[in-house]
Amino acid sequence: MPNKYASGRETEYKIRRFLDDLGYDTVRSAGSKGAFDIIAWNDLVTRRIQAKREKSKSSYSKDLEKMGKSKSPPNSTKELWIWRTGTGWIKIDIIENTCDYKVEIPETKSFYEANKG
Repeated sequence: MPNKYASGRETEYKIRRFLDDLGYDTVRSAGSKGAFDIIAWNDLVTRRIQAKREKSKSSYSKDLEKMGKSKSPPNSTKELWIWRTGTGWIKIDIIENTCDYKVEIPETKSFYEANKG
């Protein structure tokens, strides 16, 4: 069984692969204790993402507070992505959006079904 760090890293890699496939450039903040684990960008938007992996329902109030304190440049998002072991993606939320358009997030059941495990 992988340790907590390895499980979290695996979740971050899943997000990076997904966004890379959509044409984003991505960087992972390894061992991050900051507000965001992944920064992804393209010509239109910068996405700042906090990735979480859980075994059962958890509260992320401290993470949301940290994210809330982070200043937002124009055309950026603050996002929370939660992966539950044995279920897959259970929540992908845009917490803040300073863009003039809607940023795509995977909301369909097919995305969740295809990324279970």
